[in-house]
Amino acid sequence: MIRAVYVGPEYDLNATQGLDNYPMLWVIPDTVTMLSSDDDSQTEQTFRFALAVADRVYHDQSNQLDALSDTQQLLSDVLATLQYVYRNSNARFAVNDDAEPFFEQRADTVSGYAIRFEVSVPFKRDFCAVPSNDYAFPNIDAEIQIIDGGYYNSTYSLTIDGGVS
Repeated sequence: MIRAVYVGPEYDLNATQGLDNYPMLWVIPDTVTMLSSDDDSQTEQTFRFALAVADRVYHDQSNQLDALSDTQQLLSDVLATLQYVYRNSNARFAVNDDAEPFFEQRADTVSGYAIRFEVSVPFKRDFCAVPSNDYAFPNIDAEIQIIDGGYYNSTYSLTIDGGVS
């Protein structure tokens, strides 16, 4: 049933694009918490988002209850889908908030529900995760040959001798 998805802050939302965009899903990135310990046993990043589902309300507000009911059901469906997607992964999905109804009148009159949720994923804190040029790798002295059997049938050589060349 969701006809449009927007990502970003509220001022980026352009609700004047027509009735085809309702009901809409709106995702607002919030904060990222980076938890790490000295021994790297607890390293994770937690991404927090606000999520809103909105539907258009008629000028006479005759469909106000329908819009709230439909958007609450859509919000529940989206959250259930996210929990299903993350069920067998290393990511943790959590909803730690109450769904709050909202009523807004701007270019269009809309109402719906908004909630906050978070996704936590493990991350490694090591040299391989840091983009770098001219990094001197300790205790490495190796030669790697790559043989390409393609069109030119060429042989390439990469030599690592205390650095990258």
